Amino acid sequence: MRTGYLLHMEHKFIVTYSVDGDVPICPDYLHKQLDRAVQMLQGDIDAKELMGNHSLKLQACGPWFPAHVKPIYFKLEPELQASGNKQQATVAMKLTQLDDTEF
Repeated sequence: MRTGYLLHMEHKFIVTYSVDGDVPICPDYLHKQLDRAVQMLQGDIDAKELMGNHSLKLQACGPWFPAHVKPIYFKLEPELQASGNKQQATVAMKLTQLDDTEF
């Protein structure tokens, strides 16, 4: 039994996802899966009869995309187009790029 002293340790793990030659997997999906795995591991640790507080934390380390590959968001809206004939109108879809404040 350990008594008479307290230990403190903090250790960071780095997980790097990279892809070449294919479309990347959605970073949010990867983050959710990693978070789920960390929660399961924390449950295993919590089930042990350990002294002190043993905790794991998954922390995002920055933006998912560098500025030069930042995703572009669009919205698709119906747009009514009138024709010369009063009884005919067509509906087209309008694609509009959103700025950073709209999503």
